[in-house]
Amino acid sequence: MNDLARAAKVPIGSLYQYFPSKQSVVLALVDRFLGRVREQIELAFEEIRDRETAIQVIKATIWNYYQTCLKEPAIRDIWCYSQSDRQLQMIDLKDTRRNAALVFIALAPYALPERHGTQDPLHAEHGINRRHNKTCSCLHKRGRRCTR
Repeated sequence: MNDLARAAKVPIGSLYQYFPSKQSVVLALVDRFLGRVREQIELAFEEIRDRETAIQVIKATIWNYYQTCLKEPAIRDIWCYSQSDRQLQMIDLKDTRRNAALVFIALAPYALPERHGTQDPLHAEHGINRRHNKTCSCLHKRGRRCTR
């Protein structure tokens, strides 16, 4: 905490006023990073209008995430620390599920149709069919049409 206060050029007492522990600092950093990732996903996936755009958006999103991690190596350290803390693991898991839902909702209208009696991965029997009606209602609220 002393090094952090020194680097931030603030008195240690001021730092403890906002962050009572090392974990609270890491929590704030994790929250900030996860929020940035979620915002990037939301913005990127709003652009999808067809399958070709979906593929381009997926590639660009992965590339941008990779570039962010390269440009900000502290992200790796924060993520590694967060994996050793149960509370931060749960925050990461919840955020991952939220991001997966955003991606699923954006991609569902462009899923491949059934072929030869099998379903594409988006509509496979892994529980997604049970959620299909909920997903469709979310899509309709966003002004998109379900193609299933």
